[in-house]
Amino acid sequence: MKINDNLKLFWADNGSFLLKTIGIIFLVLSVIKTADYIVAQRIEQEEYENEINMQMQGNTVQIELIKKFNKLCNERKIEEAYNLLSNKCKEEKYPTQNVFKEEFYEKSYPSKMNIKETKYLGENNYKVILEEDMLSTGKVENLIQIENNYEIDGELIYIQNIL
Repeated sequence: MKINDNLKLFWADNGSFLLKTIGIIFLVLSVIKTADYIVAQRIEQEEYENEINMQMQGNTVQIELIKKFNKLCNERKIEEAYNLLSNKCKEEKYPTQNVFKEEFYEKSYPSKMNIKETKYLGENNYKVILEEDMLSTGKVENLIQIENNYEIDGELIYIQNIL
């Protein structure tokens, strides 16, 4: 018998087992690679959120209100975001949701925005720097940044100005 005949005989006896084994190994490696990627993305997101939290200064309750307002705007829940504005802000600047949408929302949220930095300016006033979300835009450079000044009035927000 030649080596070629031995290989043919071996393949005939074990070929399907070998193909199944190779397939299972490939599947296991794919699952491991996918799990590794997902874990890496989560760690990256947590590191990013921790970095953002370190850059936020001020009263924790007020910071949470600013985060909630930002989240509602990013989720396009304009009515709920509008309801977080103080009566004074509504009377002086945004008497209707449409005015709020046109004058504030569309200018401050051209795409999904993350809070890059929050600086406490004193007397319940905050400078909030928003930056385009890298993951949703796919951009790494030339991200849009927008600065807004907020005054926290109890559990409501007064938008002082858009910079």
